Amino acid sequence: MLMLAAALSTLNPTLEMDTIVRDTIAQYKIPGCAVSVVCEDEILLCKGYGVKQLSNMEPIDIHTRFPIASLSKLFTSTAIGLLIDHQKLTLDTPIVQFYPQLKLSEAYATSHLTFRDCLSMRSGLPGPSVDHLLYADPDATRTQLLENLLPTLPFPLGFRSHFAYQNLLYLLAVAPFKSYESFLRKHLLNPLEMTETLLTFSDLQDCTNKIQPHIWKEDHFVPIPLENLDALLPAAGISSSAQDMKHFLYFLLHDGTYHAKAILSPSTLTQILTPQTTVTIEEFTGDAASQDILFPTAQFITYGLGCFVHDYRGIKMIQVPGLTDGTNSVLALIPSLRLGLFITCNAESAHFTRALLFKLIDTFIN
Repeated sequence: MLMLAAALSTLNPTLEMDTIVRDTIAQYKIPGCAVSVVCEDEILLCKGYGVKQLSNMEPIDIHTRFPIASLSKLFTSTAIGLLIDHQKLTLDTPIVQFYPQLKLSEAYATSHLTFRDCLSMRSGLPGPSVDHLLYADPDATRTQLLENLLPTLPFPLGFRSHFAYQNLLYLLAVAPFKSYESFLRKHLLNPLEMTETLLTFSDLQDCTNKIQPHIWKEDHFVPIPLENLDALLPAAGISSSAQDMKHFLYFLLHDGTYHAKAILSPSTLTQILTPQTTVTIEEFTGDAASQDILFPTAQFITYGLGCFVHDYRGIKMIQVPGLTDGTNSVLALIPSLRLGLFITCNAESAHFTRALLFKLIDTFIN
């Protein structure tokens, strides 16, 4: 820890990080990105880079909205944490108590599936291989997805047998809320002053300061339409800005408080960020080769409640990745340095976001 602190003290972090961001954008040829870096009480970087879309070259700023995809999962876990703090439920409360119409392919799983099972993705249901079913009907509601898909999914290795990345169960986890959107706005976003964060596709469409997604085609990036992820809000539907996400980083780094105001108890936040199950990269992406991109140097990979917990160069790290068609995001915490980072880009490139993420972290650990 002393060595890390000494390395940090010799840097001019803001200048060095700004240079790294610009160089990495040029290397990967992405249209643009936004970055927030918080260390202790200091905002070291909060800035937009590049352009919202290649067709009009309008610059990205700290207020530009990006879909943050699966970073939404950590917000859902936090919302459940707020209910835990108010003794409305525990992580081991069966979901069926709040969603009595639940029907899984195994009766025991139906009656025993808990919030911990859903948020830690350890249910035993299949993972990425069935995610395409969530997009088969673009007009399907959250309730329709749950009722139509959950009963059809098998437990290939048995209930609670293994981790498998599973978006559908995050839709089930918000069953206690009469309106998840209203609860999240009132009890988390407003207290954190996250006034730029959007929870519906219509709000994102109406927003004048938003990005256009891009995918790589042949030898350059081309724009594509934004995805409507309203039905998947608890798993992947939030849009936000660098300005707002620096507030969320501050909250996570300060044990659930925001400028001395307690939002979430430290014990509950600790539960969210604590490993619940081990992970193999195949269970997450289906591709062992992607470990070098997403978790370089990792000796262990685990999953908490909405976040991966792993090591990087021997240091504990918490990482939340996010991907939609044409965008990529990542949130990361280094608890030993009280360091938090948020990176998002308007290009479908996990290579860019992870290259930038680990380059920035390397500036702090020398």
